[in-house]
Amino acid sequence: MKRQKTNNSVSKKGWMIDADGNLVITSDAGMSDWKDNRSAYRQRIISVELHDGVTVIASGAFERCSQLKSIVIPDSVKRIEESAFENCGRLTDLTIPESVKSMEWGVFYGCGSLKKVEIPDGVESIEDFAFCGCESMTGIKLPGSVTGIGVSAFENCQKLTDLTIPESVKSIGAYAFFNCTSLTGIEIPAGVRRIECGAFKNCLNLTSIAILGKELPQMGNEPFESDVLLRNKFI
Repeated sequence: MKRQKTNNSVSKKGWMIDADGNLVITSDAGMSDWKDNRSAYRQRIISVELHDGVTVIASGAFERCSQLKSIVIPDSVKRIEESAFENCGRLTDLTIPESVKSMEWGVFYGCGSLKKVEIPDGVESIEDFAFCGCESMTGIKLPGSVTGIGVSAFENCQKLTDLTIPESVKSIGAYAFFNCTSLTGIEIPAGVRRIECGAFKNCLNLTSIAILGKELPQMGNEPFESDVLLRNKFI
């Protein structure tokens, strides 16, 4: 007796996965249903396509989808919730639509292969741990709408060499760039009023700091390595 070929595709309310691991979510209801059922399928997902009309990427929606390499996010998405892509270790790049206003808590935490993220104008905050552990990221340009960089937002981005902080930023959180060991120079714009403790601590190759304001910002405990502060005559 011949065995029938198994069809590994899955079709549920508002979402489906084909036999090759391509996930399509067609609605917010589909996003909610996917989140409720994702544990059984997360290791199969190679790519994600969100249809126009999806407005929210739910918290933890693709957390630990360790095979996920790519995602298409439509302009209808207004919010990407916390830990949405946490520990997606093979995700390499993505474009975030202008409709999104915040990089929420841990949204790309531990995405070790993520090299490039386009953060659009209109994003106002980079929340705590948003890009923490993105070890392959080489550069980040924050748009002029960002006002705050959260705690450990870019901690352990060890290949980060190109960093642009816009004039709009008012505060840099504790350990925001801790252990970004490839940074060699930074400019702190005049708009920054406070740099919290350890913000650039353990950035061992950071030798040049240009603070562009007429007055030094308030600083928490050891925001930089002490020899860097001495070299730049800040202490």
